[in-house]
Amino acid sequence: MSDSLDFPLAPNAVDRRFQRRLLERMSAELNDAATAATEVSYLTDVFFSFELPASDARSFNAILAFGFGNRASGSSASPMPLAGPVNAAIAEAVFGLWRRNPLPVYAQWEVAQVLAAKYPQMNGMVWSLSPPVVAPNGSVSSPSLDAVVSAATALASASALGKVAVVSHRDLAKLAIQTARAHGLDAWAAESLRLPLDYDLQARQTPYRQRELFLVYALFLQLGNLRAELIAREYPNG
Repeated sequence: MSDSLDFPLAPNAVDRRFQRRLLERMSAELNDAATAATEVSYLTDVFFSFELPASDARSFNAILAFGFGNRASGSSASPMPLAGPVNAAIAEAVFGLWRRNPLPVYAQWEVAQVLAAKYPQMNGMVWSLSPPVVAPNGSVSSPSLDAVVSAATALASASALGKVAVVSHRDLAKLAIQTARAHGLDAWAAESLRLPLDYDLQARQTPYRQRELFLVYALFLQLGNLRAELIAREYPNG
């Protein structure tokens, strides 16, 4: 039987062949099969695994929504950013999940703004997190994923939040779930919930304008998280 990667093949067969070849190549490059096996496991997860850990939509206790960029206001008198169409799509996904299961919603500021304006039936069940910060010179900075999760856990502890459904842009969701779990949250995607995948060419932050740019940025962040996790595991005392 040929060992080529001609399609169609069952996904697990492709994965096995791909990982074997990647391991062979890295073993040769490093001249160290044991280290290569460890590194391949890391690289496979970061670079080649985009599937989200998901759970039944009815099993959650809270919703945690992360924004995805924003738009410049276009006004020096009112420099606070606008939510933009991608965050409006995230808010729509949040509402779709909430309508099936009306849970407390902890939403990054951009998403919370849309929810408040568009879905009044959610009033009293949405907590807005981490608005952008406008400096005296008019420059705007947005919070990190860590800051958003910290803002949520400042309102309710991990145990109080319980099992959390993470809702965001599809390309950010894996990183958002990883970040929430690093803070001790029982975080998952909701099964069968379609997350937005569109990009906004008018986004204020350049990585959020095009998918090929954002994926490089997201991979960089995942590698940074992996580095921090490995250092903490190997040297917990510094």
